[in-house]
Amino acid sequence: MVLKRQHIIGESESILMCLEDIAKSAATDISVLITGETGTGKELFARAIHQNSHRSEKEFVIVDCGALPETLVESILFGHEKGAFTGADNRKEGIIAQADGGTLFFDEIGELDPMIQKKLLRTLQEHSLRTVGGRKELPVDFRLVAATNRDLDEMVHENTFREDLLFRIRGIEIRLPPLRQRTEDVPLIAFKKIQQIGARFGLETKGVSAEFMEILRKYDWPGNVRELIHVLEHSIANAGPDPTLVPKHLPPHYRTMLFERDNTDLAECDAISATAACFITDGKLARWADYRFQTEKSYLHALLSECNGSWENACRLSGFGKSRFYELLKKHNLSLEKQSVSPPACFASQNY
Repeated sequence: MVLKRQHIIGESESILMCLEDIAKSAATDISVLITGETGTGKELFARAIHQNSHRSEKEFVIVDCGALPETLVESILFGHEKGAFTGADNRKEGIIAQADGGTLFFDEIGELDPMIQKKLLRTLQEHSLRTVGGRKELPVDFRLVAATNRDLDEMVHENTFREDLLFRIRGIEIRLPPLRQRTEDVPLIAFKKIQQIGARFGLETKGVSAEFMEILRKYDWPGNVRELIHVLEHSIANAGPDPTLVPKHLPPHYRTMLFERDNTDLAECDAISATAACFITDGKLARWADYRFQTEKSYLHALLSECNGSWENACRLSGFGKSRFYELLKKHNLSLEKQSVSPPACFASQNY
């Protein structure tokens, strides 16, 4: 059977290995955990598993764990009976039941509340669920695919994620590589996305200059494929009637960033030296746990200074889910109010 890629673009060795993992996963009903940085395409891979499985004719249901309202999450996932709580005027089916016969995709599963983790584990073990206010178990049959950009093993160590649930969802683990580790795929992705963007806006497909492509290949892409698509959309808009994309069409802050990068070799050497000094405490190399704790706290200070008291802005800038963000604030005894304390110089010198 020919594997349906579901818009997954790339021929690098790392992506081909991930496609092999998709084929293996699709041939079974075992749970799959997809890990990778934000923007690496975890949902695309989840859809590919579904489309290549025997469940492809049934529903592919997405649960965005980071967007579930805390007070309604149990009802949204498991459904509720009439009169189960104030405002429950009718019986309502939950998202999990909607995936019966198909695939249930838990995006950013690390954001789930521990109480919901426990109930999900029971559902996976018993192949049944109980609605809020319900008195009996209802059978349910679905294939679970979960995704996260967090270190679930670390969360288990910190007692914020259940170890037994991690065992259950990690039947097969697919680790998606960041774009900076497969730069040979950048031209393939760029050409395909330029065609798609042009078609979406009713434009002629733009050509790409060698200089423009070289910049795309050299950039680190911290936001991965999602960021690349964003840059291409802006570049095509900036190009207007010009038939070929050239460096001047890049968004202004990218042009500035690239210019600064090409002219700061000496400054980078100084920054490396300053960063190295942060590892030293009383003339000795700091313990990793201590250095990590201080770096994490410094990052939060900088983040709070930028977000202007808005947790939405903080999560957007950092990539944290809401629960993870507040968990870190509590850990470091910080509040959402804008911080006036400047982060240490060694932290500010790093490219976060």
